[in-house]
Amino acid sequence: MLGGLLSGSASPIVEGNANANILGNSNSTVSQRLYGYDGNDTLNGGSGNDILRGGNGDDTLNAGAGNDYINGGAGNDTITGGSGADTVVFDLLVAANATGGNGTDTWTDFHVGNIRTDNQADRIDVSDLLGGEVNANNLGQYIQLNYNSTSSTVTLSIDRDGTGTTFIATPLLQLTNQPSAITLDELLQNGQIIF
Repeated sequence: MLGGLLSGSASPIVEGNANANILGNSNSTVSQRLYGYDGNDTLNGGSGNDILRGGNGDDTLNAGAGNDYINGGAGNDTITGGSGADTVVFDLLVAANATGGNGTDTWTDFHVGNIRTDNQADRIDVSDLLGGEVNANNLGQYIQLNYNSTSSTVTLSIDRDGTGTTFIATPLLQLTNQPSAITLDELLQNGQIIF
């Protein structure tokens, strides 16, 4: 995936530090790699296929246009993918934590669509949080989607061991500004969830 995002001319790397940084250029037309590290950072992608990594802290990640790779890291992050087919990725940061150490992120503009026919269809990658025994038939034991019509929000909760007793379903990602419910089967059929 990263190879495709970074194809073409060399992508500039912009790195933050332990402070709350504002990184990136929203007017950029080339692919950017933005690494926030610690602090409550704001990362601004442009119209290229950018990589945004928030790191620790409650970060704001504005990917802009393009097919972007977004990883909020630890903390409760707010993500706006912009136009293009974006992928939000969750890494396993803390093995003993119910969300793998990721907190509960908010995605403000998740676009529902079939990745084979819709060039705006976004994806959610939870593969690093789940074991190898997970498949399309039992994924419902690990992932739950609940819709709140009052707030127009779909909450994706994860139970990292399914029917096991170590973890329980815990909110991982809130998809706001959704006009209707989203089902797990819909995401599977669309190819929008990577597990």
